Amino acid sequence: MEKARNIEARGHQAGEKKMTSGTPRTITKRNGSVVPFDKARIQHVIKKAILAVEQKPKMDPEKEAAHFADEVVSELRRTCSSADALHVEHVQDAIVQVLHRDLALGEESFSSKPESLWMAYMLYREGHCLVRNGSLKPEHFSPDTRPKERLEERRAWNREHDCDTTRGLNDWFRGGNVVELIRAAEERISGQLTEVAHKIGDMITEGRLRAVLITGPTSSGKTSTSRKALRYLSEAHPDVRFKPLEVDMYFRDNKFTEKFQYNVDGQAITDVNFELPETYDIALLNEHLAALMEGKTVMAPHYNFKGGVRTGETTPFSLAPGEVLLLDCMHALSPQLTAAIPTENKFKLYIEPLTVLSDHDGRPAYFTDVRLLRRMIRDVRTRGYPMANTLWHWHLVRKGERFILPYVHSADMVVDTGLPYEMPMLKTHVRDELLKLLPLFERNADLFDGHARIRRILRLFRQLRSATPYQEAFVPPDSILREFIGGSAFFEK
Repeated sequence: MEKARNIEARGHQAGEKKMTSGTPRTITKRNGSVVPFDKARIQHVIKKAILAVEQKPKMDPEKEAAHFADEVVSELRRTCSSADALHVEHVQDAIVQVLHRDLALGEESFSSKPESLWMAYMLYREGHCLVRNGSLKPEHFSPDTRPKERLEERRAWNREHDCDTTRGLNDWFRGGNVVELIRAAEERISGQLTEVAHKIGDMITEGRLRAVLITGPTSSGKTSTSRKALRYLSEAHPDVRFKPLEVDMYFRDNKFTEKFQYNVDGQAITDVNFELPETYDIALLNEHLAALMEGKTVMAPHYNFKGGVRTGETTPFSLAPGEVLLLDCMHALSPQLTAAIPTENKFKLYIEPLTVLSDHDGRPAYFTDVRLLRRMIRDVRTRGYPMANTLWHWHLVRKGERFILPYVHSADMVVDTGLPYEMPMLKTHVRDELLKLLPLFERNADLFDGHARIRRILRLFRQLRSATPYQEAFVPPDSILREFIGGSAFFEK
């Protein structure tokens, strides 16, 4: 209670600050018009974001928004070359920076849900931008990017199976009958994929399917999900073959990509942002897609991830009669990425794990934390990336998702790849390493985002039992989880 009062007091004091002469005087809008700078407008948009994500704010939303608005003004003073003229995009960038830094305060954060508030503002901003430039239809945009129908199904399923809380989930792992939960969860996902196969099959029957686009945030299990769905499809349509084009080979050279530097124990570490749509050579990709739709052969490029450059090597790629193009890419729902393929010829599948799990205090697990843990395990196992690298890179993953999540409601179908039994499994693989990494992230201010995530995940882990090797052995080879922990039937040993 005392801590909450101190936080509220800090917010009140921040709201009483007087703006100095260095405060920006004007704002240039997107249409070129110039209007007076008004801090109240910044406070208003932040308050809207707070009300959207914080059902139980730590303090009065007006005071909370006032604090953040003052922080934004300070950020603008620090970063602006001129106090007289500012573009609206610069102001919005400053809001994003301020809301993100609030994660570093941990329990002292002004926001009840600092990461959710940061993401909510980015998604609201990007969604409106996509609507303005015609990339997203107004009827497909919602500030709430969660697939509500699937999420409600998941909540009901978890409640029915008593695995929506840490206590309920612990009972499954304590009682020795977790194999029943594993079987039921896998059957649930198989049911969704059967539905996908039926919908794609309808397009095949109608003769209009040319491409299947599979998208979703990183580590959602897109590869395993698509292969399972296509297995069902091949049984119903043995004359149709799905041919994948590796879109990541169309990455541009590293010199064109955004780079970040962190100070880690006195050393400068460079991180490359591969999470943005412009990371791809969109022009070349669409040139090749147009040729493929016309039945031509293209020379697909090769990309060297270690060197961050195109190698100059190419591989012939074409679609034979009866073959359908398969594109597995985070940004596949962006119209620009596949503009050369007619909309009526595309089936758009969105995949994301919708984890419904609350701890003893009613705090929900974050969807993003499940995907982070999956990727940390997979990066070590298949790419040799240390878990620390994946963790400090994750804020770039989240920023890139502002270009993915607004398209959720434009997908033809959503598949929930969350597994109610997976958190105890993931804990077994990462808990000890997270405990080792905690001091590194605590003492390096540049790693504040990863530090906040470690603390949050470990707090949940303290309330969860760990899966035993015996229990993990019951996870079937075609499970999405196997894509990350190993032993998948869809990947080479």
